[in-house]
Amino acid sequence: MNFKTHLMQFLDQKEVESLLDSLQLPNQTAFRINTLKVKNVNELFDNFLFPFHPYVKDGYYYNKEISLLGKSILFEAGAYYIQEPSAMMAVELLNPRAGDKVLDMCAAPGGKSFHAINLMQDKGLLISNDIHPIRAQILSSNMEKCGCKQIIVLQDDSKKYKQKFLSFFDKIILDAPCSGSGMFRKNEFAITDWSMEKVLQCQKMQLSLLEDAYEMLNREGILLYSTCSFSKEENEDVIQIFLKEHSDCNLIKIPLKEDFLPSIGIEGAIRLHPNHYKGEGHFIALIQKRGVKNNLQKKEQLKMKKNIHPAVIQFLNDFQFSYDKNKIVNWDDHYYYADFDIPSLERIKFLRYGLSLGEIKNNRFIPNHAFAMYHQHSNHCIALTKEQAQKYIAGECIQYLKEGKGYQIVTYKNLPLGWVKQVGYQLKNHYPKGLRKKIENIDD
Repeated sequence: MNFKTHLMQFLDQKEVESLLDSLQLPNQTAFRINTLKVKNVNELFDNFLFPFHPYVKDGYYYNKEISLLGKSILFEAGAYYIQEPSAMMAVELLNPRAGDKVLDMCAAPGGKSFHAINLMQDKGLLISNDIHPIRAQILSSNMEKCGCKQIIVLQDDSKKYKQKFLSFFDKIILDAPCSGSGMFRKNEFAITDWSMEKVLQCQKMQLSLLEDAYEMLNREGILLYSTCSFSKEENEDVIQIFLKEHSDCNLIKIPLKEDFLPSIGIEGAIRLHPNHYKGEGHFIALIQKRGVKNNLQKKEQLKMKKNIHPAVIQFLNDFQFSYDKNKIVNWDDHYYYADFDIPSLERIKFLRYGLSLGEIKNNRFIPNHAFAMYHQHSNHCIALTKEQAQKYIAGECIQYLKEGKGYQIVTYKNLPLGWVKQVGYQLKNHYPKGLRKKIENIDD
């Protein structure tokens, strides 16, 4: 069965023809500013000409052929996140708020997590997971760039960690792995990789993940289920099967806009098709749990050392970091600031446990890149010019006019970029080697 024949099974011919025609057009690109670092988009761009996203606050469309936003110093500084405009709608509709406990189950590369922690104002707790090692590393790196502290990054199977978090979360994001027909314009491989067999394989996986998610959802909690697939089997059929098996939940009705399409065979969910909505395509459903509140798991603490090396305290004080000493934890001489109360993560693989402060090596404290990206106000900051910032991101050392000594945070347009270690008039580069790149001299 080819893709057109497949669509004809649940969409009328006119919609199918229109949808397929739209897939021949260039893909849409958008970005959302990081409100944890930037209050207004006008702080970033001198000549702001980007059209507003109609439904996503702080979201904007842009033309990637004209504006090279992914190759900007500001992008590396975490001032904004580039995200497909249909995908933006999912978290916007879920609307996590400050103080919520939120899980993003299949989070890499991190767009929905980035959006969620912004809406949460970095208050509460966000747990972001991806089971694939490389994708999880990308996720962790993007959340470092975001500059948040109320986040844990996991790299594990939901079958394992769900036992730790029964009825724990207020909001859950399940952007489920799918056959990817909504990515046809972005990724040519998605076209050749599509098959009906893959659709049905994905459906089985989606139902399993949805079941795991529901067990972790608290009473009155809301579960966002989304895919970037047009296939009814991965969208409405998954929801129908799930609702039939769970009488203690209901779909929250998403109000229709003129460029939204109603879901097929169920009431309340929406479809975003690129022939109607300015984006690549998405299916979005919101499920609310009505059932009896389960007893939470005993909150056993992760067995981290509580002893804190004096060099850590001295460093935090020097950098005017406001902290509660009881929330600093030591994991194999790597220090985190963990301002949350959760069940133990024993035997669960994690890449980040709150804000990564740094580690002790040879009795010296080496600060982590995440700490620099979070810490925005310090008496140890050096403002870089555009040319100096380009050199820094490329991994070069920088000559400085004023003599100094020790670790400093370098900034660009008041945004932190990372660490340097000043020796006299030289700023030795401590930008992570895996992030280093050449940035062309383009307008931000």
